[in-house]
Amino acid sequence: MESDNSDPLDCLPQLNGVVPRNILERGLPQNLDKNQESPCFPEKFTANFNGFFRKNEAMDSVLRVLCLSDASDNNTDMHMWKNYANDFAGVRIGIGLNIGDELETNFGGYMGRWVEYCDNPNLIIAKTLSHPRELSDWNWDIIFKKAKKFAVEKEYRIVTASNQWVPRAGGEYVRLLNENIISVDVGCLVPLKERKKLMKFCRKNFNLVRMSVVQPNQNGNVEYSVEGANKVLT
Repeated sequence: MESDNSDPLDCLPQLNGVVPRNILERGLPQNLDKNQESPCFPEKFTANFNGFFRKNEAMDSVLRVLCLSDASDNNTDMHMWKNYANDFAGVRIGIGLNIGDELETNFGGYMGRWVEYCDNPNLIIAKTLSHPRELSDWNWDIIFKKAKKFAVEKEYRIVTASNQWVPRAGGEYVRLLNENIISVDVGCLVPLKERKKLMKFCRKNFNLVRMSVVQPNQNGNVEYSVEGANKVLT
């Protein structure tokens, strides 16, 4: 049975309520068309705002988000392997972060925060706005909120501008140094040939704290076998 891992509200701001006229008179959010046939203030402003983000994917055009998980809890660990690694047929890469008191990473231009799980993760309350510019900034809190049903994932997010990612082979990738990669755990259902190739590459290129083969045990917990990883290469 497949699990639905996607949050349809994730990073999609939803404006709740009519924006006060005195706020609108200070100017519309950036990129909204002030000369459209259907004026958007005040009653139609909310619908226009919500449609703007979905149709134009404005956030995707300027931001990139790297989603990580603190899998120190076994429930989180098992959930991530089963739902994001094709039930132990994938690979987990452990990344070392230097997280300070304000939860900012050491990756230069990146902003890092723990995700807050709540009932209405995408709502921006209109009456709390003091300037329309706050809408065009997408209300940063929205980026670090997610529905409560995903709380088991214990997510940590790193957000940066899109131009700080590296384009390669048709995709985009976050910039990481070799020393940021501290562990590689390979699912037990990864074919043996591919497992050997991956582990050989990792031993050659990274100074890892741990490399292991992972599988569920009879108690329903996740088991990391360092010995098993060594045997693969004999």
